[in-house]
Amino acid sequence: MKPVKVNTLAACIAAIGFSPIIYAADNTPTVILDTVTVKGTRNKDEIGKNRVYTREIVNLYKGKNEVETFKGNTVSDLLSGMSGVYSGDARNSGALDPNIRGVQGQGRIPVTIDGTEQAIIVN
Repeated sequence: MKPVKVNTLAACIAAIGFSPIIYAADNTPTVILDTVTVKGTRNKDEIGKNRVYTREIVNLYKGKNEVETFKGNTVSDLLSGMSGVYSGDARNSGALDPNIRGVQGQGRIPVTIDGTEQAIIVN
């Protein structure tokens, strides 16, 4: 006996006949609800993360949850996971000297921590 080849289209059409959707009742009662009001607030991390997409500049944001989840041994470990961002001097007594795509140094890359800009000089 020859094996029968099943056409994909024929199999799909046959499967529709066995679908429980065709046996569903159309006369289900409709429930009308009162007006539902949803209120909510966003925290500082959500606002900062969403602001990255609305500003007309290139910026990256790491919130409290990310910093606490991916803790490192040094301050430069904070920059890990940010594309194109590196630490210029990883072991400099806790100071942060970011290098963004080759740009580095005082006044070139503003680092804001807790709302204040951190001015550092690395010799």
